[in-house]
Amino acid sequence: MANPDTGRLTTPLFELLRIGELSLAPQQDHEFLVDDMVITPENFEGVLEASTSTKERTCDIFTVVRLAHASAELNLPRKYKLAKVSRKFYLEVDPPGFSIYRDTDTADAPTDGRQSWYGGDSEAGYVFTLNIGHSEYKFADSREDKQVVKRYVQVQMLRQAYLISFENEMYQGPAAAYRDRFTEGGLPPREIAETFDTIIGTALNQMRG
Repeated sequence: MANPDTGRLTTPLFELLRIGELSLAPQQDHEFLVDDMVITPENFEGVLEASTSTKERTCDIFTVVRLAHASAELNLPRKYKLAKVSRKFYLEVDPPGFSIYRDTDTADAPTDGRQSWYGGDSEAGYVFTLNIGHSEYKFADSREDKQVVKRYVQVQMLRQAYLISFENEMYQGPAAAYRDRFTEGGLPPREIAETFDTIIGTALNQMRG
């Protein structure tokens, strides 16, 4: 069945954990650990192939509690649904409100020399756009290695994130050492380009340890 918002075929439901018999006393809780669930990349293959937007990468874990036996005391039949809880999680993207970007998008613009860009402002939020028509993206995608594409997207998002920071006069992380150079002005174009490249390169090294 297609997702009405994205048009993408939804990932089928599959079982992560089943507990057949569980007896709880009144007001007693039972904790389920993440390690109890068997999660494999194959289950989420369709989601991982979608664009890196919160809308496309949203998944749900549904928890349903049913009666294992009919309850004469409650006058309820076997398998009666006592409770159902849904918890959203986002596959390899930041949840809304936890990223510098309000959302992400793609554009197929092969004649545009930009590999990526951003729009918006600090009040409305920023939208990151990846140019999937650019030759560098096509080269990464042709490698048929999801990690190569993932790395490419991370680099582009990092570059735009620093441009957003500079727009708002925020010089943090590797950029902090170059604050005075940028704020005082008068830097030759070559030095601006080299400094920005150094900042991005340093940030990437720190990301990878």
